[in-house]
Amino acid sequence: MLVWRDGALAAIARMLRRRLDAAAVDDLLRLMAVLRNKHGSPEAADQLGSMLRANPEGSNVLGGGMDIGGANDIGGLGENAKKSSLRAECLAGDMRKAPTGEVAKEAASLTNDTATKADGVDKVGSTIARGARGEPVSSMQKQLNDLGYNSGKVDAKYGPITEGAVKAFQERNGLTATGKADPETLAKLRSPDAIKPDPAATTQNLKTYKPGSPEQIQLFKDAARKAGLPESWAESKGLQNLLRSESNGQVGRPNYTYGTRAKDPNQWGSVLNELKNGQKTAKSSATGLGQLLLGNADKYYPSGRQGIGNPQEEAIGMMRYIKDRYGSPDAAWAKYNTRHEGY
Repeated sequence: MLVWRDGALAAIARMLRRRLDAAAVDDLLRLMAVLRNKHGSPEAADQLGSMLRANPEGSNVLGGGMDIGGANDIGGLGENAKKSSLRAECLAGDMRKAPTGEVAKEAASLTNDTATKADGVDKVGSTIARGARGEPVSSMQKQLNDLGYNSGKVDAKYGPITEGAVKAFQERNGLTATGKADPETLAKLRSPDAIKPDPAATTQNLKTYKPGSPEQIQLFKDAARKAGLPESWAESKGLQNLLRSESNGQVGRPNYTYGTRAKDPNQWGSVLNELKNGQKTAKSSATGLGQLLLGNADKYYPSGRQGIGNPQEEAIGMMRYIKDRYGSPDAAWAKYNTRHEGY
């Protein structure tokens, strides 16, 4: 179904008044039938008919005679624009597929430029959210990537990686971090004042939650509530043993395969930013409290890889991973290093 912007029908009506003569009346009626029936827009058809009959510019389209020598105010169409093009297109039954002719092209461009999907995924001026698809999503992904907020492959699909990139952009630019691209977020994204990521910020937020400490227990209780998992996991020996073995409770900790960079916390920020941008420069991409690989971070962190270095996201992601793979922290610890290195 076509959704018409204010003024679009008036523009089309002005064009038709100036380009059609009495011989095109039947074609005009067919056009209105297309609007009414094929595109499910009876209101648009009725409005267009009323506008043409009102004819404030003095040409009696439906009465037969028409002056086509006047100025064209919506597209600069030349005097030799072919009326037969629009007629042929109307007969074909789809105004958006113009075969030839300036009039048909102008009508088609008006239709395409002013119509949006009716399912709400990418309506002009609406909020784009996870699950959306289409050109508005791919355009946004490219803008995020260009600024340094990794949204993954530009594939026109609003998935967890893109959602995480939007959330990171919102946080950095002083917007409410919902992960949904509302009109304010999209406007800021296109603005020359959009702020790029701060590489130093990652390191500043990396804290240590010593396994078994009140801080660790509280972090994982809060994370469990958000993840819909048992709060008792936060105090379980299995979870604390996993934490101690994997990261010793250090948020954002890079895998040991990063060598000297993994041993120097001052270099962790650059490692994590590389991974957020899809750059794997060591054998393993595992990081964080639970040492989740990049693919698992995308799957289990609320914001995907953009959540790397965030204590709550890493805690949520670790527990979601445990739930998915083992069922509980104690079961995961019981099988530690039996299937492969780690859990």
